[in-house]
Amino acid sequence: MNLFDIVCCIAAVFILVTAVARLNDIKRTQTSKRWWTRRLGLLLVSVSMIMLIASYFTVAAPYWNAIMRLTGLWGFALTWLTTPGMPPWWKYISRGDGEEDV
Repeated sequence: MNLFDIVCCIAAVFILVTAVARLNDIKRTQTSKRWWTRRLGLLLVSVSMIMLIASYFTVAAPYWNAIMRLTGLWGFALTWLTTPGMPPWWKYISRGDGEEDV
């Protein structure tokens, strides 16, 4: 493990902890499709970061990288797409339905 790998692994741990904390921060009463999509996105980010961290300590098969990229990219996309109050997506996905459970 070289310095670059260590720095990347530390960043992956920060992202993992943040994703788990944000997942834990979603209230049980927030049950709309938007919140379930956000939960899925954060879960995918968490899985991707766990795979990334594990890949530094194991001999990762080539398909791990493909799965990690797929889960990571979709996880980030779903999480950012459903971030409350964030333009430019918010007005398009909220449809102005007045959900105030932010």
